[in-house]
Amino acid sequence: MLTSDLFNTLLDKVKSFLHSENLTGYLVGGTVRDFILGKFPADIDLVVIGDVSSADKLAAFLDVVLVKFAHPTVVRLVLPFKEYQIYIDVEYTTEGDILDNLGRRDFTINAMALPLRSGDLNFGKVIDPYRGRDDIEKKTIRAVNPQVFKEDAVRILRAFRLASGLDFFIEDKTLNLLCMEAVKVDWGKIAGERIWKELRMILGFEDSLKTLLYMQEKSCVLDKLFGNRNLEDNAEVNTWSDKFVRLKFLEEFWKGSLTADIFDNIRSLYEKTTAEFVEDITPAIKLAVLLDNFASSERRNVKKAKEVCDFLRMPGWEKDIVLTVVKGYSEVSKIYKNNLRDLSAKRRFVNKYNKYTPILLIFSLADFAADNDNIDGEVFDYACYVEDFLQFYLKEGREWFRLPRYINGDKVMEILGVRPSSKVGNILRMVVEKEITGQITNEKEAQDFVKFLKDSKYP
Repeated sequence: MLTSDLFNTLLDKVKSFLHSENLTGYLVGGTVRDFILGKFPADIDLVVIGDVSSADKLAAFLDVVLVKFAHPTVVRLVLPFKEYQIYIDVEYTTEGDILDNLGRRDFTINAMALPLRSGDLNFGKVIDPYRGRDDIEKKTIRAVNPQVFKEDAVRILRAFRLASGLDFFIEDKTLNLLCMEAVKVDWGKIAGERIWKELRMILGFEDSLKTLLYMQEKSCVLDKLFGNRNLEDNAEVNTWSDKFVRLKFLEEFWKGSLTADIFDNIRSLYEKTTAEFVEDITPAIKLAVLLDNFASSERRNVKKAKEVCDFLRMPGWEKDIVLTVVKGYSEVSKIYKNNLRDLSAKRRFVNKYNKYTPILLIFSLADFAADNDNIDGEVFDYACYVEDFLQFYLKEGREWFRLPRYINGDKVMEILGVRPSSKVGNILRMVVEKEITGQITNEKEAQDFVKFLKDSKYP
């Protein structure tokens, strides 16, 4: 997290460097906007009038990591900390002045600059050619020029994200420009990681459903991004409304808005059992809601989700959450419906899905609640089942992550007198099942079982 002291220290160093190199620099974009809003910025945005060749020297001067992008005049300086990173994004320009740079920006509230000079920042000297300060007071998102969305379609997502995140509104002309351009965009030609950056922030809102509904109503951008397409001939395809019902339940669950006490208990268990995830996992879970085609086959469902995750170039840990949820959540309800709710079924499930188990349980609860209106009857019974499963996971779940516990492949080969083969793997799977059902509880029992298989001439 960027603190006031760290911000001032970094800024003083940047100003010192610029002075020593005879360069002119400005704070720009969201950094200036947030200060005017009375918020402390999460990152630092700079424009330097000069050649990008000085970026290496600046990175060395600040003792930070330099990241270069495909765009040759934009770099990122990264300050790595244990659990987070701070970014300084720097755009270098040798053509024109700061006014030219501001004229190429997206919205008026982001088209302001503050000169970096010695001494404290003077917000009375903000360069504001597009009256961004006035639009901040009016809580308005307004395009800098009519070409904003043609120049960069990701700004469509950013407009919705800023409107929701700042509690602003998109003014009519800008909204019309956005809607006209949205129908033309070929999202497949846009860098996926840029799309995910904006979409992830939208999905990170506590009430992201409100934003998604507005996005879909005004621009059909979800159809364009993910395609509500039929994946199987004659298969029923879930509409966005079906998915939004599930998302609504999840968001109300996370906010604590569901009235029954059992949901408070489940939320408490969920928070305890997912505490090992350092990053915010909710955007990935919400994306799984948007990607899952509940009427499609699991194999095609997972294939489509993987294609989207790969296109978005999501970090591996988020991609794992999405694919695991899409693949595994329905197994929770199958255990329930088939009345296979004993310890063995829970252990088997946890062994398969490990730390993702609590996520799958909550996603399954949202799916079940969306399909059943009787919150005090069937949904309550299913919630009790999920609560019991979470309590089991909290108590002994981690014991079942890695199986078998009491024997390995080398020992199996030693007992059988064989070399590596599929037979060894098959026997290990049999041992795992015996551990799950409680028939093997120590090393001796595991070895005795393998010896029994040897004596009985197991093929």
